Amino acid sequence: RMRLLLVEDNAVLADWLRRALRAGQYTVDWLASGAEADYLLRSETYDLVILDLGLPGLDGTEVLRRLRARACATPVLVLTADNSVRSRVSELDHGADDDMSKPFELEELEARIRVLLRRSARQAKPRLVCADLVYDSNAREISLAGQALPLTPRERAVLAVLIMKSGSTVTKPALAQSLFSIDEPVSADAIGIDVHPLRTPLAVLNTQVAVAGRSADPVAKDEALAAIRQTLQQAVRLLNPLLTLSAADARAEPQAGGPAPAPPHRLDALVQQVLEDLSAQAQAKRIDLGYEQTGAPPQVAGSPVALREILLNLVDNAIRYTPDRGRVTVKLHAGPGQVALRVQDNGPGIAPAHQAQVFERFFRLDNTRSDGCGLGLAIVRELAAHLDAQVSLSAPAEGSGLVVTVLFAAGAPAGAAPEAASQSSI
Repeated sequence: RMRLLLVEDNAVLADWLRRALRAGQYTVDWLASGAEADYLLRSETYDLVILDLGLPGLDGTEVLRRLRARACATPVLVLTADNSVRSRVSELDHGADDDMSKPFELEELEARIRVLLRRSARQAKPRLVCADLVYDSNAREISLAGQALPLTPRERAVLAVLIMKSGSTVTKPALAQSLFSIDEPVSADAIGIDVHPLRTPLAVLNTQVAVAGRSADPVAKDEALAAIRQTLQQAVRLLNPLLTLSAADARAEPQAGGPAPAPPHRLDALVQQVLEDLSAQAQAKRIDLGYEQTGAPPQVAGSPVALREILLNLVDNAIRYTPDRGRVTVKLHAGPGQVALRVQDNGPGIAPAHQAQVFERFFRLDNTRSDGCGLGLAIVRELAAHLDAQVSLSAPAEGSGLVVTVLFAAGAPAGAAPEAASQSSI
């Protein structure tokens, strides 16, 4: 994926731009000040910078001037509230490659980004070929023997980097840089994950590719390609949670000078986003996906990426193991100094004898009950440990099922007024 740096002091605008651009399969880092951008651009490499001129302190024009003074040719797209001819001429004279006046249309911004990336050296060859693999960087698609591969953005990013660097060694830091943003700190060892569970599907995939390449029979070739897709999907289901665990391991490593204090985030907003994202999965099984909230506004200090991953894995696990027409309820309660997150379902539950084992990587109680890979609760435990949160399992007060409880230290300001209890159902 192409790496973009967004420098914009308006947090709301920056948030929505990041969402849109990340959905377009870019890796996007965001900074709110010119001083931070100037510092970062001295050490980090980006494919394009989106730079607001009206920044507090060190303004965008000075950031641009310093960037070009260092002979850095990274394309820069300037955002400005001044659409006068004099201002635009000044921006171009200082080294901007393009400019857009606020307000602007998102579609036009995305189109201008694509144009600037095509002009850059990395986009000189839009189609890269490695044997039967073809990477179309304009369409951001990878095909095998003419058939498009159903890859996730992260899987596509890994394969694209390897294709672009075919014939040479790709180091762990270089691969990690292509996978993670600066708000997902990753060490050089983060890619050195336990890939043992991937060896079997990769061996199968290698064999299927060989068979497809040797076969002159169109029917046999189509059968092999269909099998390749199925095997690749199995590998992708394993790879994504492995990469998440890898990032969790890296976050747990001690940082020089100690970690910077994390700002508080509204956990209820993240819960609503996750429930919306997984609503189609719940509806496919006709599961009642509910939400209950009591107490003060639930604010928790920590990385929003880690908090979202915890929520995604807990709710996804509950939906997977709950039978059709079942119930999954997410409950939030903020009390004095603590926020309790509970995800409850009425599925088969977990016997007390197995409750410690389910936090181990790749442990599964029943391989036929779900298409999961046994990593969901391991991810939750490791991310929670990084956030100094506690995870526990219990049975519901009535009936069958499972309750997963995560206790966070509250990050709400002192004296926050309690809110009335609320309930919703997705």
